[in-house]
Amino acid sequence: TCPKNATTQYYPREFLEEEKEALGQSKTLTEFLNSVCTSVEIALQQNEIMNTFIHDWKCLAEEEGTFGDKTDTHLKEYQSFTDLHSLTEKMITCVSWHPVIYGLIAVSVAVRLSFEERVHFSGKLLLQPSLILFWSFSDPIHPQLMLESPDDIFCFQFCPTDPNIIAGGCINGQPMFLLEPESNKEEMYIRHCAVSSIESGHRKVITDIHWLPDTFEKAVTPQPQAEKKKEESIEIPFDIPSTFLHLDLSWKPLSKIRLSKGETTLDHCPTKLSLSEDNLLYKA
Repeated sequence: TCPKNATTQYYPREFLEEEKEALGQSKTLTEFLNSVCTSVEIALQQNEIMNTFIHDWKCLAEEEGTFGDKTDTHLKEYQSFTDLHSLTEKMITCVSWHPVIYGLIAVSVAVRLSFEERVHFSGKLLLQPSLILFWSFSDPIHPQLMLESPDDIFCFQFCPTDPNIIAGGCINGQPMFLLEPESNKEEMYIRHCAVSSIESGHRKVITDIHWLPDTFEKAVTPQPQAEKKKEESIEIPFDIPSTFLHLDLSWKPLSKIRLSKGETTLDHCPTKLSLSEDNLLYKA
């Protein structure tokens, strides 16, 4: 059959006078209108400020034939940092603003190599220091400080309560502590303080790290007095603080979570994690 146009004309249903009076005196309707009034006003204001029917995909780039690029008018490079001492090409793995000092950023760098290349050049990589560089906007070509780690760092975090302590995650799966020593401030290279044991650490590269909130309680077993005396007798290099000496090569996780695919033996490899402080409080 041939298609033909069809329409339906109807009238809206209107309330009777009795229904209008009943609704006007309804407490439920009054409460509803009072609760949504603010939301409706905000929505109306947003419709006036911003066009809700804009074509976002079309506005991502200018049409052909226009001069210049839209990105030129929105974002401009403010500062760039160049390490004159680094001869090999490296990639930035993590960037973090210093939580206390204004205009100072910390950047971790790693050698730009594939897994096969990293295995092949493993001997040469051990001779090159893996660094976290501290850059100041006042000096873009000389890093203010270099924190040396045993392997390439892919993530690090400043301690929320003490910004002099930094926890980092290595490509070989070892977490580590870095601490700026009180003495020997003139040295630009500062070695790591402690690194976890390989046997109890991660089997993959550490891609994210978080400090637990200060309200999270955990049990600490006190050391016997004999062990303390033994620790004090260890000769410590001048450039390594003794703060985390008892954790070096013996640091083990308090708890582990293994994520595995249901029917297979393969493991999942998460790359990011998020800890909710409220949930941690309830569990504690």
